[in-house]
Amino acid sequence: LTWLSHMLDVEMFGLDPAGPHLVNVFLHTANTLILFAVLRAATGTTRRSAVVAGLFALHPLHVESVAWIAERKDVLSTLFGLLALAAWCRFVRTGGRTAWLAAIALFACSLLSKAMLITFPFVLLLLDHWPFERLRGVLAARVREKLPLFALAAAAGVLALVSQGEGVHAELPLALRVANAATGYVGYLARTTAPVGLAAFYPLAREIAWLPALGSAALLVALSAAALATARRAPYLLVGWFWFLGTLVPVIGLVQVGDQALADRYSYLPLIGIFVAVVWGAADLARHLRVPAAATAALATVALIGCALGARAQVALWRDERTLFTHALRVTHGNFFAHTSLGTVLRGEGDADAAERHYREALRLHPGYPRAEAGLGAVLLERGEAEAALRHFERARAGMRGDSALPYHIGLAHEQLGHYERAAQAYQEQIALAPEHRQALARLAYIRAAHPDPRIRDARAALALARRACELGGYRQPRELDVLAAAQAENGRFADAAQTATLALALARAQGEAVLLRDLEARRSRYLAGRPARLAERDQHPIPRVR
Repeated sequence: LTWLSHMLDVEMFGLDPAGPHLVNVFLHTANTLILFAVLRAATGTTRRSAVVAGLFALHPLHVESVAWIAERKDVLSTLFGLLALAAWCRFVRTGGRTAWLAAIALFACSLLSKAMLITFPFVLLLLDHWPFERLRGVLAARVREKLPLFALAAAAGVLALVSQGEGVHAELPLALRVANAATGYVGYLARTTAPVGLAAFYPLAREIAWLPALGSAALLVALSAAALATARRAPYLLVGWFWFLGTLVPVIGLVQVGDQALADRYSYLPLIGIFVAVVWGAADLARHLRVPAAATAALATVALIGCALGARAQVALWRDERTLFTHALRVTHGNFFAHTSLGTVLRGEGDADAAERHYREALRLHPGYPRAEAGLGAVLLERGEAEAALRHFERARAGMRGDSALPYHIGLAHEQLGHYERAAQAYQEQIALAPEHRQALARLAYIRAAHPDPRIRDARAALALARRACELGGYRQPRELDVLAAAQAENGRFADAAQTATLALALARAQGEAVLLRDLEARRSRYLAGRPARLAERDQHPIPRVR
């Protein structure tokens, strides 16, 4: 469903990011309103429900899920999850089968958006304690009515583990994962209480810091014991606290996916539990102390204004990658991911020296980190240091997932070194991973069309590859048209080759490609003379080397 929503964005807005941003804001607003309606219907209170919804809407920890377009899955899965909760509330009030089926269907939609809410059936059991008060003496019946939800959650959990594949760090010791989970829970609590120093990435500790881990575990046990001890007189504390603990279980790191210790986006749904516990607890305390209603309203207003100001400042950090990752380096330590990401930004801006420094620092912090190895290799490749680049690419290959452009870069390095057969193999690997990779299609086409060795040339394959590259580029890219002309010449279609080269010349002239113009003129003359292009007689890198 998340992918379908992105596809719909493109149909409606093209590639303008303003549209998807507005959709995310709309979904977040809808989540806020649905949360308010569900809490008010379930508890019968308006003001407390409104404050919880306001905190949900404005808390700085929630900026990442809304400002980052790719995190549509957070707001979308929560939308369906809250709608499922609304349907379940109706089922509790009326007992209607339609509401029960609607809750199951909406829960399935939540899981089809993101498998975050797999603990939803347990959340409903918590709500059966409070505010529904349906657990007394009938626990087995309450579990039975939720069996379809448990089945969906189990299936989604298995599929999530399978789909993550290589991203699961099964090699990390269980003790380390448990320690990181304990400190992670406390980290979320700290950032909820004082949302400062937030970053797009928090690096995962690879060694156990025993004192923080034991202290965090002790705090979690104490808070859990307090929630259990007050389960009768303040049931909202138990429900809110275990809502927070339970809904974070899929992403807390017991099954470690990725290199992050925690992430702001993971708190999007779990913080509802903390907000409920805090708001209901503060309201009851104020009533017990006989604090005037105006004073409690003023305190709530101040809290909401503070959250709004913090969220506004946090949104500003998401204006571009340079700002985002520069800030991350400023507020975190040992952040190899931020160094790597900033290196990629700087490489795209043409500052190769600064990019290299960030890549090397990332590798110092995390030796062998695949993205940094690949980035450093790309910098070296652009300098013509193909052998050194290949060493970094090969180190990256072991840990790089299958959706990377690494084989293309390996092909370019081999081509620089004159290893055309190895280059062709790498380009074929890249095309198998990404059939629409224009540069790989064009490079492979030129090797098949213009290699001096007839055993490596393949005129028919070269023409098919070159046509595909040009189709993907809309026949408006002079370098790809240059390759098509070479393929046509290798097939003996010299008149077509000269005509294609003429079109490439016009486009290259319009785009200011001075070096390409000279090479195209020379090759056009060969086609007019009935001679094909050959690698030894031309610039061996007509396609921009790194993309």
